[in-house]
Amino acid sequence: MLEITENIRVTCPNGHVFSLAGNDWDLQELETEEKPDSGMGNAICYPFRWVGACPVCGEEVEASIDAWEYPEGGFETATVSENVSEKDANKAFVAHLD
Repeated sequence: MLEITENIRVTCPNGHVFSLAGNDWDLQELETEEKPDSGMGNAICYPFRWVGACPVCGEEVEASIDAWEYPEGGFETATVSENVSEKDANKAFVAHLD
């Protein structure tokens, strides 16, 4: 399982930068990708989404992060929308076995 443990910076369409905590993001339905040749199980995608107003100008902002767990219990990588700090996202996740 993956969880967000650090703030992640987001930029609004007007260029204002603000941070979102882990509990600000909505986790969508998990996706699984089979990796039969690896011998390490399936990769699991945790799609996180956030839609809200910029706290500076009020402009609507949509942000997304697809975080991948692979192998089970390990964080592999995060793919982010263009307005999300990729550096923040790739260091914000902690993986653990349930």
